[in-house]
Amino acid sequence: MIRFRGRSLDLRDGESVLECLERSGEQVPSSCRSGVCQSCLMRATAGHVPPESQKGLKPTLVSRGYLLACACRPTSDLDLSDGAAEETSSRVLETRWLAPNVVQVLLERPEAFTYEAGQFVHVVRPADGLTRPYSLASLPSAPWLELHVAVKPAGNMSRWLSAACGESVRLRGPLGECSYHAASLELPLLLVGTGTGLAPLLGVLRQALAYGHRGPIALHHGARNLAGLYRWNELSELADLHPNLELQGWIDDEPGMTGPRVRVGRIDRQPLQSYAPLRNAMIYLCGSPTLVANLKKHAYLQGASLDRIYADPFVTAPALAAALAIA
Repeated sequence: MIRFRGRSLDLRDGESVLECLERSGEQVPSSCRSGVCQSCLMRATAGHVPPESQKGLKPTLVSRGYLLACACRPTSDLDLSDGAAEETSSRVLETRWLAPNVVQVLLERPEAFTYEAGQFVHVVRPADGLTRPYSLASLPSAPWLELHVAVKPAGNMSRWLSAACGESVRLRGPLGECSYHAASLELPLLLVGTGTGLAPLLGVLRQALAYGHRGPIALHHGARNLAGLYRWNELSELADLHPNLELQGWIDDEPGMTGPRVRVGRIDRQPLQSYAPLRNAMIYLCGSPTLVANLKKHAYLQGASLDRIYADPFVTAPALAAALAIA
């Protein structure tokens, strides 16, 4: 049994806390339903919390009884309260297309909103509560919040955001640990991502350069074609200005359209094969869940330390895709 908002609810066999709450008519924020986006963060005020429902949470949250409702299948009674992330008000300042299917969305930065570049926020559409997580590409010193949104044909949130200039939104967060650590100034940095996985990597890169990072930095971005390697001019200029920054793009096709910093080939293992100092490197992996999982596994097998691998897979909810037209 779980107790939530003054109600006692019976769990069915194998049912998660999130599934039970939704079946009982409770409105609970959720998105990926895979324990990645942390939209469904809740707190247990009494009862035993299954350890698997706390994977990926900061130790400070674990110690205070926080859990992910989508991954929590209790073995005893639980008393629950709403999540930790407070909501703040914002609005869309500007939208600009970066690629045929990627739009940059600049949000008004709420007063006293603090974050680390590379973290993510949950954007909430006020009209219906539709919620999606997006990574922050902007620096913490910027007066706005920069998002890169992959616009999908059936994406309710992504299509709305692409034309939402002037619209109000609510924000939850920030969340996530895919951020630069100033204590790493001398360490090698390896940044690998596909599609809009570039957003958190760009945030980390900008922050590293702002801190005066002295170790080598390698950024690998993968896309289906050259048009998908967005912000490439800006990145190339940064690489020209910073001798310790290596930039490499990977595309699936267009073999006649490559250049010094663009190759045709799979990005899933190439960066690891060409990057020697894996044992000491800080590694950031963002984008396709399959890519992130494969690279994390192979990086570890090649000597990388797990506590220096920061993974941010962009997970959607397959089970709800048809019903919710996931963004």
